Amino acid sequence: MRQSQTNTAPCSRRSLRLIIALVSGLLIVGDVLPASAASSWNPTLLVNTESFSTIDDGDSTTDIELRFGGSLNEKLFYDRSETRFQLTRGLYIQGNLTATGSLSVSGATVLDGATTIGNTLDTTGAITTDSDLTINHDNGAADAVLTFGNDAGAETLKFSDSTNQFEFSDDVKLTGDLTVTGGVQMGNYAPGTGTGAGTIRWTGTDYEGYDGTGWKTFTAAGKFVGTTVSTSDGSVGTGSLVGYQAANEICVHAFTGSHMCQVDEIISTVGQNLSSFSGMVNGWASMGAPGYTADANDCAGWTSGDGGDLGSWWEFSTDGGVTIESGGGKGYLTNCAVAQPIACCR
Repeated sequence: MRQSQTNTAPCSRRSLRLIIALVSGLLIVGDVLPASAASSWNPTLLVNTESFSTIDDGDSTTDIELRFGGSLNEKLFYDRSETRFQLTRGLYIQGNLTATGSLSVSGATVLDGATTIGNTLDTTGAITTDSDLTINHDNGAADAVLTFGNDAGAETLKFSDSTNQFEFSDDVKLTGDLTVTGGVQMGNYAPGTGTGAGTIRWTGTDYEGYDGTGWKTFTAAGKFVGTTVSTSDGSVGTGSLVGYQAANEICVHAFTGSHMCQVDEIISTVGQNLSSFSGMVNGWASMGAPGYTADANDCAGWTSGDGGDLGSWWEFSTDGGVTIESGGGKGYLTNCAVAQPIACCR
């Protein structure tokens, strides 16, 4: 029995040494085999780690790379000279992209969907979009400004938060038509009133400008707008005003922006809007300097009610205004003691 036990022990020790040698040999072979040989039969390498592995810094001068594919040879690397990460191919992100710094684009930027940039978009190329471009998207209480750089100084197109209107910082030149549904303002103007001084308009029959108190025609002569309800002899006065000034002031109160008609304005109205005479009978109208006789001087400039002085007046109708006189009526001279309404033009 003892002889049998003595022979078994050396055999077991030899077997153990053989196993250890075989495992050691396999480890050595695996350590010296190149990575390319390993990938030829086992292309998948799984790294299971609970912490991030560090890619060696190398000689501290070369770029640090993650290379994808031997023949594909695409890589993600840290460019030491530019101090930034770079990809050798385009990058497609299925989720959101958040940047806390500036976004610089060296080529065209195409936005197919909603894009939010919280800081600055700086591009050296064109920016194109297949949809709308909104400035001040949060509708905040601030001006929305487009700035145009220029070697003579930057200019802007601004939508003003305070006035709610577009404002150009420099001249505007149009090569096509300009269509305006409201008034066109020149100079001092109160936005939104529609009647600020400097506004011009088309009434349908005439071009007019608003001077702050009334509309003035742009044509050579004013147009007849009506006669005053009140009458006066040739001595016209209101308040401290007399003569032509008083007659103009009375017309302003009767028809905003009007003045006492001149005879040539009434004649001009005959050719443009004869229907404005409808319902009118007659009225004083200035002729100016004397004509046939020295006494025919607009009742001494509308300061005389003397029957020896003469003033010009216009007869619009001979039947109390029911029918307009054929041809638009006629002008007369009459003594200044006669009381008549004043013909007003604008």
